[in-house]
Amino acid sequence: MLVTVVDDGQKALDMIQTNGSFNLVLINIQMPIINSPTAARKVKAVSLANAPYLL
Repeated sequence: MLVTVVDDGQKALDMIQTNGSFNLVLINIQMPIINSPTAARKVKAVSLANAPYLL
């Protein structure tokens, strides 16, 4: 298992877009730059075919 940690919502989206092999994404409700509801919507939009589980 590989764990990747980022500091904010934008970095999370960048990681998912460039390395789309995540099975699970844990989202902090108070993420800086892009908040969690916006990040969750963008993650789903980016990876519709193989969307990771969002928690």
